[in-house]
Amino acid sequence: MIPGARDIDKQLRLESKDLASRLASIRHDAAFVNSVADAFYPLSLRFPDALAKTVPIWCAVLNTASHNRYGVPEIVPELCTPSSVSPSEHAQIASRVTGWADELLRSDLQVPRLGRPLCPVFVHPPDIPHVHLGTSQHSVVLLCASATQGPSLSPLTYVQGAGDDHENWAQGLTPELYWRHEREFAAIANDRAVLEDRVHEIVAQAKTTHMQLEWFSVAAASGDTHVCDTPLDLAVCAPGSIPATKGYYVLCVYCSQGTVAPGVLCLNISSGKKGLAEFSERLHTAVDTITAVLDKHPHGKVLLACSDGHLSGALAVALLAASFDDTRQLTGPASRAEHRKSITKDTTKRRLQWVVGSGGTAPSRALLQRVNSFLIGPQRAYR
Repeated sequence: MIPGARDIDKQLRLESKDLASRLASIRHDAAFVNSVADAFYPLSLRFPDALAKTVPIWCAVLNTASHNRYGVPEIVPELCTPSSVSPSEHAQIASRVTGWADELLRSDLQVPRLGRPLCPVFVHPPDIPHVHLGTSQHSVVLLCASATQGPSLSPLTYVQGAGDDHENWAQGLTPELYWRHEREFAAIANDRAVLEDRVHEIVAQAKTTHMQLEWFSVAAASGDTHVCDTPLDLAVCAPGSIPATKGYYVLCVYCSQGTVAPGVLCLNISSGKKGLAEFSERLHTAVDTITAVLDKHPHGKVLLACSDGHLSGALAVALLAASFDDTRQLTGPASRAEHRKSITKDTTKRRLQWVVGSGGTAPSRALLQRVNSFLIGPQRAYR
């Protein structure tokens, strides 16, 4: 009997969640990444939008903006995209580069002075072309590790983008644990039962020393980011790793889940979609609490931290929009209500530029939508 489309689709889904196949695919892709030193590959088969469009667009916009402001680079190269972007879409994007560059020049973001243009180059398995190193450009190498036509890993199945959607297949295994035991996993890769038992054993052992295993481990603060000309610092760290200089701050806020030291305000926001609702629920109180502390300590500093930079960045945008004017000064209690009534999308956009321009993490679009709803949406907190 010939299997139907549903049966085939079900089998493919099962294969894509197979732990052994995922780990074998990650090992295959990592080997390709390790084999790439520097590579030019002007065309490609298929790249994710971030590599095929977003980065090339930014290269073109920054080149144009630098040329318009500083006169360099003297020659601005045309927009460069891989062959996966159709000629018509390429033309549409290219026609908007000048407008985007003008918008950048009008923004609060710092425009870098580029003596040489940024030029994206594309690398895709299995090709590793010879590289000609020159001094006429800054090469931005865009590497897609996953093969579009999966290699044979028999008896296992190659999974493109094997590291994605870890909650569906990893069974608690984190990148740190994987690389610590990578050789051991490779040796037992073809025995699914033995591999899964060993993964479960490793995860269980790790949980005895760590109450919560992080997908991306941050054992300590990655370095504070100061939002220029404001009292805010941002940090990416584990819950128990608020910097030892916390006494330097009048308030430390940890946005993610975890156990924190006494005196640290923990918002305890979950990751994923559940966390979006929690962020919305706790944003009003968090902004008002921080603002009240700064009112009492006008020269004090506040630390906003989380596990990946997104939550603390979103909170910073909301706080800066709600309680700081366009000159980055804390609004006074008497004028704050009028200030909050005047908030627009441009206000939050510029506050985001303050955060990103200072080196902070740009929050996800979903979090920024929650910030806008809080500030200017139909159910906005401040009227």
